[in-house]
Amino acid sequence: MRSELRTLVGERIKNLREAKDWSQLQLATESGVDVSWIGQLERGQVKINLEKIEQICKALDLNLQEFFDTNRPEKAYSSVIERQFIGLVHKVPAPARRHLIALAKQLGKK
Repeated sequence: MRSELRTLVGERIKNLREAKDWSQLQLATESGVDVSWIGQLERGQVKINLEKIEQICKALDLNLQEFFDTNRPEKAYSSVIERQFIGLVHKVPAPARRHLIALAKQLGKK
C-alpha cells in the first residue's frame, strides 16, 4: 500500500526531474540508482531514505532545503532552470553574451 508521504515525495522528484527536462534514465544515471527504482519512486511504490533523497538532490543540483521547501515549490523548479540557463550562458563566448542579455530583457517585457 502506498503512503501519502511516499506519493508526495515521488511527485516532487518527478516534477523536479521534468523541470530539468530529464528522463528517468538520465536521473537514474546521474544519481547512481536503477531506472526502474526511479519509476517506482515517482509512483510512490517504494520507500526512500534521506541518503537517497540527498543523492537525487545532488544529481538535480538542489540542496535538501530546496527539496523540502513546500511553502514555495516553484523556488526549486526555478533554481533548476536558472542553474541550467547559467550553465548554458557560460558556454557562450563573452561578446555574444550581450545579445543574450538584450534578448532576456526583451522577453522579460512580454
